Amino acid sequence: MLVDLGRNDVGKVSKSGSVNVEKLMNVERYSHVIHISSTVSGELLDHLTCWDALRAALPVGTVSGAPKVKAMELIDQLEVTRRGPYGGGFGGISFSGDMDIALALRAIVFPTGARYETMYSYKNANKRQEWVVHLQAGAGIVVDSVPDDEQRECENKAAGLALAIDLAESAGDKKTAKGKRFNHSFGNARPRDKKKGRGPPRVPVPPAPPKKDRFDDDQCTYNQIEVKVEDHDLWQKVLITIGQVSSATIKGTVGYVAPEYGMGGEVSTEGDVYSYGILLLEMITGKRPTDKMFKDGLSLHSFCKMTFPERVEELVDSCLLVEEINEVMTNRARNHTQLRGKRVECLLSIIQIGIACSVESPGERMDIQDVIRNLHQVKQVFLGV
Repeated sequence: MLVDLGRNDVGKVSKSGSVNVEKLMNVERYSHVIHISSTVSGELLDHLTCWDALRAALPVGTVSGAPKVKAMELIDQLEVTRRGPYGGGFGGISFSGDMDIALALRAIVFPTGARYETMYSYKNANKRQEWVVHLQAGAGIVVDSVPDDEQRECENKAAGLALAIDLAESAGDKKTAKGKRFNHSFGNARPRDKKKGRGPPRVPVPPAPPKKDRFDDDQCTYNQIEVKVEDHDLWQKVLITIGQVSSATIKGTVGYVAPEYGMGGEVSTEGDVYSYGILLLEMITGKRPTDKMFKDGLSLHSFCKMTFPERVEELVDSCLLVEEINEVMTNRARNHTQLRGKRVECLLSIIQIGIACSVESPGERMDIQDVIRNLHQVKQVFLGV
């Protein structure tokens, strides 16, 4: 449907017979989600400019929903809070009239003048500063949509933004920063359903956020999540507003899909565990599974398995060892060898868990409950260093 919508938009400003679908349903992989994308092209009419082409494409159907006018009318009627600026775009226009514009499907919006003093009743909380930001993420609503699945998809899409904020704010505090990746990795491993043992990624937060789901006869949904994130002396109130946005959904709830999904396999707990293992390996090594170095049979999993545990400096992301490197350079730590060994042992333990989760055979992957238990143990040791 969205490809047809794109063809219609391009066709409004293109010469007859020039509209072409160059790429159809390509899979693009990112840190927390995967997308299906298509490329539609056309030859611009001689009397039109790049501005006419941009005007024909707006609003973008992947953000507004389709049909565009009706979808936006429903959004205006059903959503309690106006979205304001969301999605957005960036790019450039040359003096020759060429335009290159990209759409930001998920963005962080910092409202002007949103800092103020407030009080919270959470666990002996003192007066803290609250920073309000808006994380924009959405899920496509179709006839057979399941609210919980759409909610989880939105959390997956917003997880990268939440992680970026969390890591940026903790970068200046070594004590806080050293536990952040463990908090994120453990938060992503929590099972959504204890009976099923599935563990989709979640925005890392203290108490469970309130959620509003509302469907009407036209299958249009409005979800609002209010999230408070603690970062040592700072509380963040993150408002995630999720409206009707068209997007493609494919199997896999955490990170990158398991091999059996590519062969038409059914969605399974083992597939989620595989993807979570890849996410763990990426967080600790700093290497994405789509990196150019992974080719000719070499994957992130096989690289870690091959390098583990002897070549730790090559395996672990250097930013996780900055403190140890500084101590060596300044010769301040008499017990450096013991300190380094304990921390590296924890990092290698997480890599070992990631390797065990991301083996090719589904039946040989680590159980998610064992993952949580092992991560708990590693976290306690690591934060006690």
